[in-house]
Amino acid sequence: LTPGAEIEHRVSGTDRGLWVFVLAGEIQLVDETLEHGDSLALTGVADLKLMQQGPDIAQVLLFDLPIGSV
Repeated sequence: LTPGAEIEHRVSGTDRGLWVFVLAGEIQLVDETLEHGDSLALTGVADLKLMQQGPDIAQVLLFDLPIGSV
């Protein structure tokens, strides 16, 4: 994400969970600021907005995974 950029992700169902991992830079999501090396797991969210923070480009991995018994 370039400085000032934001992206939105719509979760495809209530049986899904999100895991966000910041590879570089800094982002803002769900009232949290995450920096290089930080991660956050989320459940029960329908939509997610990621906003780049700071002067550097942010690189983020976003996993949208099924939740349930294996």
